[in-house]
Amino acid sequence: HIFKTNTFFKQVKNDLGATINSINNGNLLNFKIPLPPLDEQKKIAEILSTWDEAINLTINLIESKKQFKKALMQNLLTAKIRFPEFQDEWEETKLGEICEIKKGEQLNKNILSNDVGFPVINGGIEPSGYTQKWNTKENTITISEGGNSCGYVNLLKEKFWSGGHCYTLLNLKIDKNFLYQYLKYNQDNIMKLRVGSGLPNIQKNTIENFNIVEPLLDEQQKIAEVLTVCDDEINLLNLKLENLKKQKQGLMQKLLSGKVRVK
Repeated sequence: HIFKTNTFFKQVKNDLGATINSINNGNLLNFKIPLPPLDEQKKIAEILSTWDEAINLTINLIESKKQFKKALMQNLLTAKIRFPEFQDEWEETKLGEICEIKKGEQLNKNILSNDVGFPVINGGIEPSGYTQKWNTKENTITISEGGNSCGYVNLLKEKFWSGGHCYTLLNLKIDKNFLYQYLKYNQDNIMKLRVGSGLPNIQKNTIENFNIVEPLLDEQQKIAEVLTVCDDEINLLNLKLENLKKQKQGLMQKLLSGKVRVK
């Protein structure tokens, strides 16, 4: 645990510089670490190991939930398993026939903030920056148009700026949450639509012609409800994981520096 603290990494940086690629045995042997009596070492290690166990358990729960949701998607979004109250045939259509696909407007990177304002959504998975203005309402489905992550599907829960490498899906004639889950399930197939090598992209007419197989609205809503519950559970577990990591980091800073002593 000492090797995971800022105390250790500061010595690496101060003694060897910020751009080194390795440390040798001599450097390592000369590093200084705060060392309490053996009984206290064991108690501190026991406390921190308890947090490690909780973190690992939560990671495993998240993975189990993801696998469970994946199995549900494979069955529910392909009509392999139907809810007993629904018997109507699913209909095949094109994405461009059930929504308007709009490409965003590019902003100069020099005017973007790192963390303040509305997120700017482009070709990546994460925002490319933040701005004080927005051009798209919250709860909008996006598909990355260009870049290494083109074809990535997301549902933005807040207002945002749709950039030049972002498609937004507007004026839907289908349940929004069902469409998001359907496209997310088919994300790998959407990514295969990309063309070009230097800066790959997905052409608008190609994504408009992407096949969608949909049930009637009531069944769409039922499927979306089940899968959204899975997403909510995964999000709660991710939040729990981040809190556990922050708690452990706080404990490490106090216990491994001697600022707080154990009885």
